[in-house]
Amino acid sequence: MQTDSHLLDHLNPKQREAVEYVDGPLLILAGAGSGKTRVLTHKIAWLVSQYQVPLYKILAVTFTNKAAKEMVERVEKLVGVSVPPRDQWVLTFHSFCNKILQRHAELLGYQKAFVIYDSGDQLSVVKRILNDMDIDPKVAKPSSVQYAISDAKNKLLTPHKMSVDSTFQEIVRNVYAEYQDQLRRNNAMDFDDLMINALALLSYHPDILEKYQNQFDYVLIDEYQDINLPQYMIAEKLSEKHKRLFVVGDGDQNIYSWRGANMQNILNFEKDFPRAKVILLEQNYRSTTTILEIANAVIRHNKMRTDKNLWTANGEGEKVTMFVASNEYNEAEYIGKSILAKIESGTDANEIAVLYRTNAMSRVLEEMMLQYNIPYRVYGGFRFYERKEIKDILAYLRLVFSDQDDVALQRVINVPTRKIGKLTVERIILTSQQTKDPLMIIARGEAPKNPSIQGFIQLIDGLRADYVTNNWSLGELIDQIVSRSGYKKWLKQEDSQEAITRLENIQELITSTQDGDYNLEEFLSMTALMTQQDEPSALEHTVTLMTLHSAKGLEYDVVFLAGMEENMLPHQQSVDSPEQIEEERRLCYVGITRARHELTISAASHRNTYYEGSRAQDMSRFFFEMPAERIKVEVSHKAGGFNHMVTVLRDEGVYGIGQATAPAVTGWRAQSSPRTIMTEASNVFDSDFSVGDLVRSPVFGDGVVVQTIGHGVGISLQIKFGSTTKLILPKYGKLEKVKAS
Repeated sequence: MQTDSHLLDHLNPKQREAVEYVDGPLLILAGAGSGKTRVLTHKIAWLVSQYQVPLYKILAVTFTNKAAKEMVERVEKLVGVSVPPRDQWVLTFHSFCNKILQRHAELLGYQKAFVIYDSGDQLSVVKRILNDMDIDPKVAKPSSVQYAISDAKNKLLTPHKMSVDSTFQEIVRNVYAEYQDQLRRNNAMDFDDLMINALALLSYHPDILEKYQNQFDYVLIDEYQDINLPQYMIAEKLSEKHKRLFVVGDGDQNIYSWRGANMQNILNFEKDFPRAKVILLEQNYRSTTTILEIANAVIRHNKMRTDKNLWTANGEGEKVTMFVASNEYNEAEYIGKSILAKIESGTDANEIAVLYRTNAMSRVLEEMMLQYNIPYRVYGGFRFYERKEIKDILAYLRLVFSDQDDVALQRVINVPTRKIGKLTVERIILTSQQTKDPLMIIARGEAPKNPSIQGFIQLIDGLRADYVTNNWSLGELIDQIVSRSGYKKWLKQEDSQEAITRLENIQELITSTQDGDYNLEEFLSMTALMTQQDEPSALEHTVTLMTLHSAKGLEYDVVFLAGMEENMLPHQQSVDSPEQIEEERRLCYVGITRARHELTISAASHRNTYYEGSRAQDMSRFFFEMPAERIKVEVSHKAGGFNHMVTVLRDEGVYGIGQATAPAVTGWRAQSSPRTIMTEASNVFDSDFSVGDLVRSPVFGDGVVVQTIGHGVGISLQIKFGSTTKLILPKYGKLEKVKAS
């Protein structure tokens, strides 16, 4: 067979073997940074060019829309052909399930144009049910009930199949049953339903299963270690006829057991598919030898894994720094000043990340970023599509699309305010519960005697009619919603910076509709299926702060891994379970392997914790699993003699310990822009500030000092700027005193 040699160029021998193998089940164990995306895309291109397999006969499933889009673009470039959307089956699990359900939902009792509820919508329904059942949220926290329902679905448990061993579980079972009834009445599915209902189609409708088995000659699954039970069964059913299932994964990066990911799926692949071939990708193209030796040494302590050893041709690299701080503030100060020094020496802020085990750890780090005027973003914080103004506009779009969306109606029936009272809305909800009719139907009955409700219904009906009659684009429809609903006027009347930002976000939503040729139904599905990894950063040249769970799949030149302590990493809730300790170790491994060139680990000798206040910390067990010759330990000059960690390290007798201070910052400069403001850090400032002083900041404008913290060069100021309050270190904030007029 003649080959397209360019498809195999620049592939190492193991990658090439994985691309060329097409004879049966294949498990590709791809270590961190080993080029798995290259293998997947080249394999698809290989099937197309060498075996003339049409693209619509290949199903390739990954976990984010961003990754799917990049795979399509790379395949198109390799084969030199543009892929029409109708022939494109490179997508996420949720998108795949949504795509086949849009075609066959009637077989499961749904109308074809069903609505997808995101996590916020799900929580709203759960809260309402708990309220209707008169259940105290302190007894059953809505978010906990929501999680328990999702967990049951991931295990394919219906309400009546759930075990009930406690009052909480009984509440969950009852809420779960009513929750599903309400979703059915609203012709809605949540994310878990997409998976379960797609599996139901394939399980109970042999003709549908045969249709898709015949369509997909090859099934490729990315991140196989992260799939849950419904996803596993879907993949198995689609490939059980031809057995051409190719999966790529890394058991050492299985860190999502809490959302249903089952480690056994990848460990048992050879048992599930006896003819399976296994290929290890161990050459890493991302990190230095030092970083990989530390990662290998740590993960080797796990028992539940397939042995592999990452290696690289990138060179030795610098030793990893282990910084021992006196407390979390000292740790954050060191990280902040180190970042400033890196940027001063030419490192792009985009190539710097700070990783931590829990969201709560970000608070002190964020304060330090603000004090040093380091531009940053919290990855996985408020996503674009979760912002209030965006969810409001999407709710209007959903009502234009369907009268059956109760959650959308409740969100915007009085936003902006229309003088529709709370009692009126409650009466509509109660009537809906009694009649089992959608809220919009009940509202239509109320309209003749309530002008405000009538106006709201006329607004929705008018938008729906004009959208069709005038053949508006989605951008034009959103613009009309913002205008006719009074939303734009409402924000403009507020006349605040926050309102301006919200208007800018709405404009960004309008812009986003131009990224694809979507109709309303497709756009609503796309926005509901967006994941946080699909969100572009609103800022350029920003340092990224994120949890270790959010960091998977990303990489940076410089990485700071904070909180290397027992009860932090590994987390306190995991220390009594061998299985959970192994997952915590995998989290540590993921954090280490995000770094390309430089890795700094830090620990605080004392840390304020949610459970016990300030307490002495022990160094993480994972640190002592790292090779000593690859580590350079530095101890803060603030640690003093009380530092328990230093005593332990010295008792070990194997780590060279030197005392260190955070890098000095001199003359750091960076460009400014309207959305990214980085100021020069100066060592010259006036520390004589008092409560009541009027000050001017180049970032936040004029404000008044409401509190002083500390004194001298270390003073921090709590300053009220309009409706917001900021904590600023004058040394780096370039504050000026303003004389009262």
